[in-house]
Amino acid sequence: MKKPTLVLVSDHALLREGLKVVMTVQSEFTILSESYCSPFLPKMVRELHPDIVLFDLEPVGHDPDILLRELCRLSRVLILAGATATEILARAVGYGVNAILSKDCSAAELAAAAWRVAIGCSFFSNMPFLMDISALAPSPDEKPLSRQLSGRQAEVARLVALGMTSKQIAGELAIAVKTVERHRSDILKRLNLPNASAVANYISAGNA
Repeated sequence: MKKPTLVLVSDHALLREGLKVVMTVQSEFTILSESYCSPFLPKMVRELHPDIVLFDLEPVGHDPDILLRELCRLSRVLILAGATATEILARAVGYGVNAILSKDCSAAELAAAAWRVAIGCSFFSNMPFLMDISALAPSPDEKPLSRQLSGRQAEVARLVALGMTSKQIAGELAIAVKTVERHRSDILKRLNLPNASAVANYISAGNA
């Protein structure tokens, strides 16, 4: 399966370095480019066609509303935000942003959210300072990915996330190894994830 692609945007070099590690090593994205918040950013995204734009919402010297409005027309957008950005985030949802996470989120939650956005879903973390923004709630007709797994598949997925081998899972659930392998293959297809590491990130973020 082809790795999803990403453009990373942050005015903070140290944060960009940390996010690159999370997104390439743990999340297995291909980073097409990284950038500070710049008026030339939409042009870059238009030319590179990334699957998602990971946007650190602490721009310096540029209007985030203008940039976010344009970026949401060009790509799927995942925002990392702090507690002071409530008003901007409410407007960003109106622009069509696909995901918003608190900067207090874990690497696993960021990885899971990025994969959801890359396959066309939304992800809005339960940030206390956003609870009054009703527009941030996911659409009620959106089917959570965890509901796409059968009960047995969810059991297997949780054990995969613990690092268990197919043989160990078979022993734990009293089923054949071939059955486990089939479940593992079906889980990857249903969640559109590339491997066991991605499944572990997905489970660690509380999705199943």
